[in-house]
Amino acid sequence: MNLGPSPKALAQILPGQYTIINGLIPSLLCLGLSLLFPLIWSDANAGAVGIRCNDPVVFSNSDVNIGVIPFTTEAPDADLTYQSNTFVSSSHLPASKLARVIQLDTLFSLRYPAGMGVVHFQGAPEDCQPEAVIQRIMASHESITLKAGKGMIMFWGRFLGAGDDLYAQSYLSFFRRGAKETVKITLGSGTDASSFFTGVGRQAIPFASRRLSGEELQAIELGFDRASIIWENAEGLKRVGQLPEHPEQPFAFSVSEVNAKSGRMRINPYRYAGIPDGWIDARVDPESWPLRAQLPELNFLNALAGYLAFRVIEGERPDPNWAGRWPRRLLSLRERAAGAFRTYRNYAVLPADSGDGDATAMQMASFEVDASPLQWLSSGPRNDDAKFIIPASERSALAWSHSLVALMDLITSTIEEIESEQREQAIRRARSQIERAEAYVPNDANLLNLAALIELRACCKDGVFDRAGSEKSILRADEYWRKALAADPGHRNTIRNLAQLYSAFENSGSNALGLSTNQVSKRLNTVINLEKRTRQAFIASVEPVATIYFPSGSRIDPAARGEIERVVALYREYGANRIELNGYSDPSGAAEANLALSSKRVRAVTRALYDYGLSAENIAGTGHGENDPKGDAENLTAQSRRRVEVYLR
Repeated sequence: MNLGPSPKALAQILPGQYTIINGLIPSLLCLGLSLLFPLIWSDANAGAVGIRCNDPVVFSNSDVNIGVIPFTTEAPDADLTYQSNTFVSSSHLPASKLARVIQLDTLFSLRYPAGMGVVHFQGAPEDCQPEAVIQRIMASHESITLKAGKGMIMFWGRFLGAGDDLYAQSYLSFFRRGAKETVKITLGSGTDASSFFTGVGRQAIPFASRRLSGEELQAIELGFDRASIIWENAEGLKRVGQLPEHPEQPFAFSVSEVNAKSGRMRINPYRYAGIPDGWIDARVDPESWPLRAQLPELNFLNALAGYLAFRVIEGERPDPNWAGRWPRRLLSLRERAAGAFRTYRNYAVLPADSGDGDATAMQMASFEVDASPLQWLSSGPRNDDAKFIIPASERSALAWSHSLVALMDLITSTIEEIESEQREQAIRRARSQIERAEAYVPNDANLLNLAALIELRACCKDGVFDRAGSEKSILRADEYWRKALAADPGHRNTIRNLAQLYSAFENSGSNALGLSTNQVSKRLNTVINLEKRTRQAFIASVEPVATIYFPSGSRIDPAARGEIERVVALYREYGANRIELNGYSDPSGAAEANLALSSKRVRAVTRALYDYGLSAENIAGTGHGENDPKGDAENLTAQSRRRVEVYLR
């Protein structure tokens, strides 16, 4: 089957000013594509469909890439029987057509002031394991890989057919290449400065299983028929053509205009598609789209793209030519991402169904999603009307929908280019968001660390610990950190933050903690000893702290510089004695040449570490050639075997 231009050709031909999407792939398994993906209408967006999992590419100039892996029908439990014949067959058109309708609607909905790239991957399930696809992306050539600091979201899942219904369970993971999802707050200055860190921690999120009824699938098929018509104008007065009738036929187009009132988009199909320019129904009902009630993770995905774009742009400190625009971009991203997270919660947390009401109407019902369910969680149901459906498998995602907004608000409160009143509002919002996150997941060390930093920021914005009236917030920060330590005694940020807190109060003699100097010293010594044990466990790990991939030869990919910087930061943070490097090659060519090539790769990484101030006596390295212990055991591709693994010792 001809799936259109090659990946490299797509990377060259997609016009930067438009969003492009490239048609659908054969079979329901690729419903994941659209469950997936959204393309986004903004200044520099692009998308591609049908890219092979074993030879992946992404859009290297995009701030955020979204990778969609086809849903599978692999059973998570050997005792669970799948009626796969019902839903895997390409002849099951309602389910297959669902893909295009979702894709058009999400394309219509996702609009961020940042570059977004969307790539749909396909291939055999064994080739499309998320971690394996990510490894291959990292090993790709610099023109088609993720650049340092840029964001990546991977989205995948599985289907279960039961009678006339379809159940879908989705998962996602996200990261920024060579960057941690952390925030630093520094109090004081000079030798008295204390730095505190918090981070996201969880970067892989499962969602609850969703049911799509046979009636809903039939409604989707009718919506697909409407969305296939191409109109001459946004009002839909004259029909000028039609998109491919079969949902599996691939196609590509750019979006040059969106009409929110009619729910239509103007498309410019790829020149070889044989489809005229015109307007199509991107949203069957411009006012609402019930499918988002059935698959609320689509809204989470929307919001997460906005969060990652916020973090990418945060690192782009403005030059004099656009200093005024930079904070506005951040605030705009925060608002859109927070709104999308709220929409996700509106559909993921629902009033309990009495059993005799219309499910769709119930899901569209208006209620205060950020208040009522949380009150019910904390105080217990007062009556039947106070009950809400909150799946246990969804609570983590709900908590992180609040915590990621809190993290953006905490960052906003630290940016001097933003007006002081807005910074004050941001810290108040952050407190509110983290309280809601805790209601869903009360004992998560990462959430508690974030809560502690929010308290420090609220009490000590001028960098002084014992400012008048700050004692309550300092005590709350200490309480949050001690709860985090109880939840996870080896949590690195908790240990480091408590050590910084007690050290600052030991030196200052302040009694804001309500402790004597001797009591503070005892707490500090306890935390320091715990930190030493944690450090020893980390540097003795059998897993590498980083992996540097080589597209070919022994030249380091510029995108890998972020990983090397991270290695140096970890080396210094943990006080390691040395760095160990193990180099490998793919098995093509002569064994002796491969051994020499792997040694050259080790030397290349060694020289890069020298550039960051490390000396020869702190680095040891060995080339192993094609003798790769992971190569055969994990069935790595040739690209993934061209690497240097980095260990701290």
